Amino acid sequence: MIAPVVVISTVTVFVSRILLLLAGPNERDQYLTIHKASFFVWLAFTAAHVLGHLPGLSHTLRPALPRSERRARWRARPGAGLSWLARSSPARSSRWC
Repeated sequence: MIAPVVVISTVTVFVSRILLLLAGPNERDQYLTIHKASFFVWLAFTAAHVLGHLPGLSHTLRPALPRSERRARWRARPGAGLSWLARSSPARSSRWC
């Protein structure tokens, strides 16, 4: 349940920044504390969210070829090692949610 915390902390960071702008320099102490705290919460949970997706990333980026064919194809054509990037872009993958 990391995503709801990321969303709530993102909204809190944005709203506290707007309140900081509206409050002016004399009354910003309470909003600055909220802004800093919500930013660190956002940073920690966003990092955990991204790190949680890393194990599935290798499966998504791996070409759908047997290992022996993959090696033969990469040796056969110059630049073929980068072709997997075009085939498995995040926009074409259904695993990116």
